[in-house]
Amino acid sequence: MTRIRTCTNPAPAHGGLNCTGNGRQFQTCSTSVRCTAIYTDCSEIKDHIYDAPDGVYTVTLWKTKRSINVFCDMTTNGGGWTVFQNRFDGHVDFFRNFTEYEKGFGDLDSEFWLGLHYIQEMVSSNFNNQLRIDLTAFNDTTAFEIFDDFSLSSGPNYTLHVGNTLSSHNIDLSSVYRFAPFHNGMAFSTFDHDMDTRGGSCASLGHGAWWYKDCYNANLNGQYLTPGSHDSKGINYFSFISFSSSSMKQTKISFRRSRR
Repeated sequence: MTRIRTCTNPAPAHGGLNCTGNGRQFQTCSTSVRCTAIYTDCSEIKDHIYDAPDGVYTVTLWKTKRSINVFCDMTTNGGGWTVFQNRFDGHVDFFRNFTEYEKGFGDLDSEFWLGLHYIQEMVSSNFNNQLRIDLTAFNDTTAFEIFDDFSLSSGPNYTLHVGNTLSSHNIDLSSVYRFAPFHNGMAFSTFDHDMDTRGGSCASLGHGAWWYKDCYNANLNGQYLTPGSHDSKGINYFSFISFSSSSMKQTKISFRRSRR
């Protein structure tokens, strides 16, 4: 099923803004109940529908059989990425409590966090998953890093497990301030669910929620500040070459099944 909306009734006029969000939504279906296709993540959709475009799709979680909507990136690096965090202008507040991070918040056509509960179940099946982090600096310089062996333990800890870097661009792989070695094995912390190793609250210090340690080498759920500004509360990724402590303009975090 395909649903399309147009920004024509009424069309923007006299300096009015265009409609925001994705103009298309897709959902798999079938005329036969016995043959209905059930997909558990975006990589499975991509494997069966090669030319599937970016957009919001309905998937069925493999364990609980719950149907949820997810945003699929079907074009980046071969596609099949299930996006679980997207930020680009700061209109969605990411300084949220643990329950909100567990359930998810925001709009899949805009800024959002998918929800720890759903992410954990999707990456806990019998598949190896890759984690991809995309970054855009204040001057539109981009970077990415892809990791192997991504998974989360069950709640309430949602401990991060991530392996080696598979590929990257504009990332200082020799830096001592790397994301994976530092945050690997850490539970997820919010201001009301403090699981870090610091005496105080890293979530409060970083104005966000993350797999904090003492405290972070990456803070992608931090406060959206003026891109390029330097602040401990900002959206930072310290191994991004030339922009190590600059607050990011855009971030996107996603996963897909490994293709070996």
